[in-house]
Amino acid sequence: MLKRHECVDLISEHVLAMHASKELSALDAAASFERSAQAEAAEEVQVTMGREVMGALEFVRGNALGVEEQREGFLDKSWQMMGYTQFRPHWCSVGGGFFWYYDYHTTDAPALHFENPERVLCLLKAQVSVVEEEAAGAEAKDAQQHPAGCCFLLEAPDYARTFRAESPQVCMEWVKAIIVHTRQFLGNPNSSFSPARLRTNAYWFVDGETTFQAMYESMSNAKYRIFITDWFLSPQVFLCRPANSTGPRPPDEYRLDIVLKKAAERGVLVYVLPWNETKIALNLDSEYVKECLEGAHKNIRVLRHPITFPIKWSHHQKSLVVDDCVAYVGGLDLCYGRWDTSEHTLVDAGTTQRWPGKDYYNPFHNELDQVDQPWEDATDRSTKPRMPWHDVHLKIEGDAARDVAFNFIQRWNHHKVAVDASVPYIAPTTPSNVSESLSHGCRCQIVRSIAEWSGGMGRGKEKSIYQAYLSAIEAAEHFIYIENQFFISSLAGQVVRNRIAEAILKRVTRAIESCEVFRVIVVVPVYPEGTFKESASIRYIMKWQFETISRGGHSLLEQLYAAYDKETVDQYISFYSLRNYGFLGGNAVTEQIYVHAKLLIVDDRTAIIGSANINDRSMFGDRDSELGAIVDGGAQVTSSMNGRPYRVSDFVHRLRLALWVEHLGMEMSQRPLLADPISDHIYHGVWKRTADANSAIYKSIFAHDYFVPHTREVQRLLNETRGHLINFDLEFLIDSPLAPTMTDLDIVLTSDDVFT
Repeated sequence: MLKRHECVDLISEHVLAMHASKELSALDAAASFERSAQAEAAEEVQVTMGREVMGALEFVRGNALGVEEQREGFLDKSWQMMGYTQFRPHWCSVGGGFFWYYDYHTTDAPALHFENPERVLCLLKAQVSVVEEEAAGAEAKDAQQHPAGCCFLLEAPDYARTFRAESPQVCMEWVKAIIVHTRQFLGNPNSSFSPARLRTNAYWFVDGETTFQAMYESMSNAKYRIFITDWFLSPQVFLCRPANSTGPRPPDEYRLDIVLKKAAERGVLVYVLPWNETKIALNLDSEYVKECLEGAHKNIRVLRHPITFPIKWSHHQKSLVVDDCVAYVGGLDLCYGRWDTSEHTLVDAGTTQRWPGKDYYNPFHNELDQVDQPWEDATDRSTKPRMPWHDVHLKIEGDAARDVAFNFIQRWNHHKVAVDASVPYIAPTTPSNVSESLSHGCRCQIVRSIAEWSGGMGRGKEKSIYQAYLSAIEAAEHFIYIENQFFISSLAGQVVRNRIAEAILKRVTRAIESCEVFRVIVVVPVYPEGTFKESASIRYIMKWQFETISRGGHSLLEQLYAAYDKETVDQYISFYSLRNYGFLGGNAVTEQIYVHAKLLIVDDRTAIIGSANINDRSMFGDRDSELGAIVDGGAQVTSSMNGRPYRVSDFVHRLRLALWVEHLGMEMSQRPLLADPISDHIYHGVWKRTADANSAIYKSIFAHDYFVPHTREVQRLLNETRGHLINFDLEFLIDSPLAPTMTDLDIVLTSDDVFT
């Protein structure tokens, strides 16, 4: 006879094998799973199992599609005292993928379910099994008072406890409920912790102005609690910056710390997870964040992680969750330098500063330090331009937002134990405190990179963002559009292992061989954030990126040029950057617009938006923690691909058009002109032609420096630029050594994986 947990393992293996045998797109697997997987799995194992365990299997089948089993009540929890195992009554709850409990000595249920549970356990990697009381270590006298089958053992990474119910029947009900939550994400596309949510209200944002405005409104309307994760967080950053402000800077009511303080004063619980940065590499002053925010109100709690190790990796997730039903994910941290408009202005020298103090920042000229002095300029605004910031962010509602909340709760509770922090555990909300399922919207799946150090995954890790990228690229029919801060992949050499560039190479090769009209457009920064002239680390990152794209002998373009003529290859794939100009102190100045978005669009049908860069650090799960979302489906519209009618996702199509209108300097009313991204007229006549023209103008004016005297001729030429699009310079620093020397100790004393 199989044990109950072994039965469910059989179901798991069967469903996973079934999905592996089919070629399903990232989110179509969810629909297939809904239709058949559970029924087929249960039918398969029914032959070999007795009637006793089929009740548990029927229960799993009915709940594994997101209908969560909520259960609460008293259980006795084992604990050790002077070498003996004893049991003590606890009020226990299971729901939302977690098991948590409170130490109670009375028989009355606790009045509040959100205050200081004794422990909250993520069930993602948990196992549960019925055990005899003697096996739990209880004294024989105590064990004789309870019938057999009343105890179950709950195990998770770094956790094992025995719980005792009042009867075998109640024990089995708890086991069934826990099984649902350990297996509720079984068979998800991309091996994600999250299923594909079929009805999700989703809203995209391009650049910081509209993103921060929406975040401000959501936090201002919070009723219960707020979760924030960031790589870098600045308490005094302004979320809204009215153009008609009359003071030296925007009104304080729009500052992040003030917004959170007001929410806390309303009774909202605020939880913040900043990365506890590696001080030897950079100082984001997360300690100041903790002091500032926790000093503002007792309802604000800040948990910094890790204490020391791993020093090579970071928490790179950027998320905001409000009341567990609204969430934001994408590329934007709530910090200095990220707020920007679609104009991407270089200069801010007026009496009212839209980028006050540290917010006026250009990493090419200086590092950002002393962030605890917010109103002192980081960059001399009278002589140097700021570096504009381009990004993409996403707002989602409903069950997908709850998945983002799950990620936060899992991380918070893991970090609390890991650093032994004196902060409360967080439990999931009950359904009455979150929005009901929506009847419309897009399909959305939350994907991430997370491992033991970053989220308590035991020996496992999740790299569902990486798997989603590979699946989407392979499934592309006509068009791949990428915006990313980095483009470092395995074609650069054996040190780099992610195969995203290789997947693009294979898809382009297939298109060329089949004589398809197929386009790949990649938009990346001119150079990484920092000063490549002085920083060996920045140059080393550039080395890996160029050897992925165009140098080193095995790069993406070199392999294509070796197989096909350049004119043919240029029909299929090309690389771009963004740049702008302004006027400062009688000079014309230029600066790149820093591409920080982490975006993949395929066929105007699928978008992946998140925090993950295209490199091993972001994609491999056991390095930087990352968070993102796959969005497709929803309302469909008829567009065209190479002049032929083609049905696309309205959400994804409008996002791509908004980006292109900005990059090409067009009006929003002209969006229909850009509907077909692969036609010769758009790809060559508009996109490439604009990039070529802008690049030629910038090279003719700023060939030797970022500023020149502002003459009539310079003004005439700059007036001819359109938008911000330029060609990515494949020849940039081609004659300069980018590899480190033995004197570059910041590289020599570490390992290559830090930079890749």
